[in-house]
Amino acid sequence: MKTILFLIFFVVLTTSVLSQEHDCDYFKTGQFRISDKEIGYEGMIERDDNFQTEYTKGTGFISKYKVNWIDDCNYELLLVESNNPASKGSEDTSYLVSILEIKGLDVIIEIAIPGNDNLYQFTMTKIE
Repeated sequence: MKTILFLIFFVVLTTSVLSQEHDCDYFKTGQFRISDKEIGYEGMIERDDNFQTEYTKGTGFISKYKVNWIDDCNYELLLVESNNPASKGSEDTSYLVSILEIKGLDVIIEIAIPGNDNLYQFTMTKIE
């Protein structure tokens, strides 16, 4: 009987821990994979309290951004420098990013680009 009760307790505890969602604060720093299958984009991100560096897979492009958290789930990225020719002249451009959904180590983010009415969604996965 003790064994059965222990197993029930263990299963309930394990299920509870595994089903917990992280909050946005968990994604403020660390290393991440980022992708958008529709446009074929893949990259890696390293973020600390102040800066985010993004490495675009297969291109050698590296972009560095200043990070300014607006609230728990919204932040601004200010382009500091990039070797991507498409970013030339975009220094000091800020991008607004919202964390829309969290599923374990994955987040769906939405990026608003100044002067562009489109919103872009990416999947970002925290690497532990």
